[in-house]
Amino acid sequence: TDASPTTAKCKVDEGEFATCASPFTSAALSDGAHRIMLKATDRWGYVSEEIELNFTVDTVRPVITLNGAESLALELGDTYIELGARVTDNFDQTLLAMIGGESVDTSIVGTYLVTYDAVDSAGNPALQIIRQVLVVSRGRPISIAGGNITRRFPPHTPTAPGEPKQP
Repeated sequence: TDASPTTAKCKVDEGEFATCASPFTSAALSDGAHRIMLKATDRWGYVSEEIELNFTVDTVRPVITLNGAESLALELGDTYIELGARVTDNFDQTLLAMIGGESVDTSIVGTYLVTYDAVDSAGNPALQIIRQVLVVSRGRPISIAGGNITRRFPPHTPTAPGEPKQP
């Protein structure tokens, strides 16, 4: 009885067929479309039909670009309108940014960080983008909690992080 096993041969793209095993590994492949061809020969010498597997290698992160400015200043009580972001990718053409982070509450003075994330179909995450939204009070009375002090602050322009405060 002939006990020789079935042998498998594989080739990647336009390469030559070579003996292979499962799981199949290949040298590093460039990003883009690829093809693996597989055929088997049984112990009696019968060769199977070739099986073709097509796949795409994608190692490139998507890129997020904000619509509008990276930093916004709103007056206390204004309406915050989310401008969103665009996502571009080398293969996926319809990716959408996932918006997260803090909810902007324009009834409360403060700094709010809105985050934008995306992941392509290959699992590559984009670098997170953050929009800073400043809610400020310009020339409106500010009441100090727990006291009877009310002071009117003159209008001013908010400064970016790391810049000196304006008088």
